[in-house]
Amino acid sequence: MVGSISVKPAQVQTLAQDIMTDSRGIDAKFEELEGQVRTLIGQWDGEAREAYYDAQRKWNARLQEMNQILAKISNATTQIAQQYVDTDNRAAGFFGN
Repeated sequence: MVGSISVKPAQVQTLAQDIMTDSRGIDAKFEELEGQVRTLIGQWDGEAREAYYDAQRKWNARLQEMNQILAKISNATTQIAQQYVDTDNRAAGFFGN
């Protein structure tokens, strides 16, 4: 049995925008958290401070990697939405001529 798929390009485009919005939201929350932690770091010294900075560098790298992946997903989703529109327009052209 053959199934069917129904796609609304506008919804796919909205999804792509939501992905980027959520990614920016994660960045904003991270910056807020980082600001709160800065006050605590001033009270730390020695190994505790260095351990935090090491963990923070790793976290920053992973956060940047995640945001790059989310940007790629968002871009691919946008392209998919456009491909659905293009394909639908081509298919409609077969019936219009």
